[in-house]
Amino acid sequence: MIVRREGDRRYCGTCFRAPEDTCTICGRVRQCYFAGTDQARCESCSSQLNPKECSSCGRLQRITRRMPDGSGLCARCALPDGACEVCGRTAKLRGSSPEGKRWCSSCSTKERRGREGDCAECGGRGQIHRFGLCHSCSYAAGLRELLSGSDGTLRPDLDPVLRALHRGDPASGLNWLSNRAPKTLLPQLAAANGPVTHELLDDLGLSRAVAHIRAVLVTSGVLPQRDEHLARLERWLGEALRQVADPAERRIVKSFATWHHLRRLRRAAETAPVTYSQVNVARRDIQAGIALLGFLRARGSSLATASQAEIDIWLDGTSWMRHLARNFVVWAVRNRHASGIDIPPTQSDLTTVVIENDRRWKLVRRLVDDAQIDLGTRVAGLLLLLFAQPLSRISQLRVEQVGHQNSGVTLAIGEVPLQLPPPLDDLVDELVRHRRGYTAKSSDDDSNPWLFPGALPGQPLTAKRIMHRLQPLGIRARPTRNTTLFELSAELPAVVVSRLLGLNIDTATKWNRRAGATRAAYAAEIARRPRSSERKRSDRS
Repeated sequence: MIVRREGDRRYCGTCFRAPEDTCTICGRVRQCYFAGTDQARCESCSSQLNPKECSSCGRLQRITRRMPDGSGLCARCALPDGACEVCGRTAKLRGSSPEGKRWCSSCSTKERRGREGDCAECGGRGQIHRFGLCHSCSYAAGLRELLSGSDGTLRPDLDPVLRALHRGDPASGLNWLSNRAPKTLLPQLAAANGPVTHELLDDLGLSRAVAHIRAVLVTSGVLPQRDEHLARLERWLGEALRQVADPAERRIVKSFATWHHLRRLRRAAETAPVTYSQVNVARRDIQAGIALLGFLRARGSSLATASQAEIDIWLDGTSWMRHLARNFVVWAVRNRHASGIDIPPTQSDLTTVVIENDRRWKLVRRLVDDAQIDLGTRVAGLLLLLFAQPLSRISQLRVEQVGHQNSGVTLAIGEVPLQLPPPLDDLVDELVRHRRGYTAKSSDDDSNPWLFPGALPGQPLTAKRIMHRLQPLGIRARPTRNTTLFELSAELPAVVVSRLLGLNIDTATKWNRRAGATRAAYAAEIARRPRSSERKRSDRS
């Protein structure tokens, strides 16, 4: 549709670019309608100007067409109904082909996205997105517009942010930029002072848009690496401590969280990323400690004066956290915040949660044969079913752990590279070549380190997401892993299981005993056998 005429030249809504002016509504320098007058307004403000209820759909929208009875229609409802001359469907007709055929909204969008031309900004030939600009220039213009201040200038601290965000695929970036969240967050970064830091992003909340921006900046080197699970726990701890009214109790809870959990997690973070499960355990222990202190305070007691009888009353209650307070109580007694109290450990046998071995092999055959299942889900499920790998370790696998030798494909998950059996070796090799995350890969990053790329740039797929993919297939992580460990421990010595699967030797030994396949007697028998030289001398004599 022609929206602008300048002499003999005509411009459609895609190619026309309004002149820049200061919008009289938002105060920003943008492409404005009625530029040069006291009524200049940008496209965004114009679309939100005087919204009224559409007589057709009932939504509050800008009215673009009036019916004979005076009722108004929004832009979508004002489109005429008819049969699309491209796909044949009866729908709202929007635009037309060069031959004059009427197109529906879907076909019109596909045609507009596929139209090629010379970019008015960079001069390169490619698909034109809007205002005569290619996707890359349109994305850069959109980012610059949102990151610019009220005076239309981009402060120097945001230059690296603009470059980092623009590194990704421009088409995916334009789709992301069309959402409401980045249109809100990027102007907030523009209104802030100083460089963009982790603390500044923390103040913007925990939305997915903030996580996306943070991941892009970390991957590009604009922000330093940070363990997000650990940082999220620290932020949660600050909020939880504010809920404890008594200062003495607050100090005890803070000491427990700092010296029992945070110190251990910070040490672990130096060698490997902290997992969600580790943080969740720490959070539950702290919550249980706060709940126990509240229970004692309600009874007119405290942690220092609590008796075992009061602890027994707490254990007889209905709170789901009553046994989880054991770590807090043990720590409090050890550090002399309490005395004479104890919460006994709960006896749980994880090996009782299993599945039938026939069921396990049925799931293996399905993952091997069903090509309709996502490739990454098939590989993750087979690593769980065949080698008892926990989902937290599967999610952290890197491409560099996959090796190729004369004997085939190997996977380094323990001290010794594991030889993958067919057809798992072909599936893993295909995953390395065709793995795909859920975000646009940076144009200058030809290799992704993760075997299972995640939704955020530079981040792996989380164990929780892998679990959500396996559950519809009937695969539950803990029972399946227990069954696999039973079978492997019954067939292999503990040291072999430990070296190949990356298990602690004590854990492998315990599973070996549970499977009833201890080889201590066999080893002792081998040690008692006479050596071949001794046997020869005895035969001669």
